[in-house]
Amino acid sequence: MLYWYDAPWDWSRQPPKLRQWLHWLRYRNILAADYVFAVSHAQLDVARRLRPGREDSVIYLPVGVDCRFFNPVSANGERVRQKFKLPDKIIIGYLGYIGIGYLGSLGSRAACFAGQPLIEVARELLRQCDVHFLIVGFGPGLNRFKERVTAVGLDNHFTFTGRQPPDALPDLLAAMDICVDTLEEGFHSEARSETKLKQYMAMGRACVATAIGENRLDLDHGNCGILVEPGNENLLSGLLVLCNNPHLRAELGNAARRRAEDVYDWPKLATRFASALGLA
Repeated sequence: MLYWYDAPWDWSRQPPKLRQWLHWLRYRNILAADYVFAVSHAQLDVARRLRPGREDSVIYLPVGVDCRFFNPVSANGERVRQKFKLPDKIIIGYLGYIGIGYLGSLGSRAACFAGQPLIEVARELLRQCDVHFLIVGFGPGLNRFKERVTAVGLDNHFTFTGRQPPDALPDLLAAMDICVDTLEEGFHSEARSETKLKQYMAMGRACVATAIGENRLDLDHGNCGILVEPGNENLLSGLLVLCNNPHLRAELGNAARRRAEDVYDWPKLATRFASALGLA
């Protein structure tokens, strides 16, 4: 059995070369496994094209969440607000591994980092709303994130927690009023199933997410959160909607929690997994 979590490009149209060793190995695993569990519909389509005559052995199984652990009833966001001395403002949160990527062609590629769009919209958002940004995560892009915040003079408006123990995540998410999940355009984003978004949802948070791939399905096409097309202006518009409407934040957060429990809770996915294998 193979659990296929992400894919950098469509291997059914351009298979990896042997010299691309790790990609080639993963590609061969998809061909050889008895069952492939794909976390996105983009991966589902690719794996089925790679396995002609064995399409039924490729099963969609999105990333899930433990709704008992990520539980807004038992979490204590106030503890986090006090620990990190967060101001009494709308807290816009971002959770995740802060990696580094590249945008543009090979001849003129610009380095970027996870969460960067938040900085690009922060000044205009601060001009219109009383907000503060809480960044929870670590990775090779963290220092670049901090340096960019300093360079644009927004140090007082951002709090970085750095790496936090897993047990702290529910409290950290409970301290956030609005949670953000930004994706870049491209196949890699279409093929993902976002862990952070499921955790936001389980915690009953109001989410703004890029309308790419599985994000659309996760947020039930906008019934459980704000979906925005790629681009800073669209992200800003989505954040403004939630900043200015606390009732909508509560409504979408409650809907997100219900959907996490109904669709993405680990026991629900375990039942689907066992059923696909013909197990009780």
